[in-house]
Amino acid sequence: DVDILLLKVPTQPYSEQELDVIEDWVSNGGGLFLIGEHTNVFGYATFLNPVATRFGQRFIADIIYDLKTGDLNLHHIPKVLPHAVAQNMPTFLFGGPCSMYGDMSARSVMTTFSVKTLPADYTQRNFFPERTASPGYRFGIFFNSLQTRFGKGRIVSFTDSTLWSNFFVFIPGKPELALGLVEYCNRYDPFPYWRILTLIFATVCLLGGAIAAHSLRLEGWIWYAAVGCLVFAGASKWIEKINHE
Repeated sequence: DVDILLLKVPTQPYSEQELDVIEDWVSNGGGLFLIGEHTNVFGYATFLNPVATRFGQRFIADIIYDLKTGDLNLHHIPKVLPHAVAQNMPTFLFGGPCSMYGDMSARSVMTTFSVKTLPADYTQRNFFPERTASPGYRFGIFFNSLQTRFGKGRIVSFTDSTLWSNFFVFIPGKPELALGLVEYCNRYDPFPYWRILTLIFATVCLLGGAIAAHSLRLEGWIWYAAVGCLVFAGASKWIEKINHE
């Protein structure tokens, strides 16, 4: 009889029966919220990934650092089409997250740019690796939070449990993120086929543009560019309005 199930850095494995119950519950409309932490500390990824992989997600046993400074990384919310979870957040300071993997069904809630990651070092306390020059660094763009739809339910994952500690959670951005994640889990899509309709609409626009370009003897790429920019601009504002509502 619950709306949201929160699994935060578990330190014991879930049984196959428990995993089946969670999967069935999400499929029937439950909202699942998974919270991990850096470097598989306390074995969280070992115990959380059997749940996450059922929905196409996986926590990586590493830690993310800022590319230039090597310190904690800042997250800047996109100005265009931010995810509904993050739309009310200011610039956001992480406390040492891991990265995530998501399959084609997953959508990024928070993506971090200009960062580097190091894998866990199990010879160190809390598995923090030494931040010296290392061939183990990975560079680029990494997921910090993902969401997936599964049946009638939703799954959101987040990679930094430190932010929910009492010394961190009241810093600007953390309450907004917590509310956004919980509110997103506690909703369902009233019309789940909008993506298919969007694809059909885009295809019709492209075909219409090709026909018009041929009839008016216009360069095809000019027409496609114009239609694409207009459709994207209009759709962006429309989707942002829907997210706020």
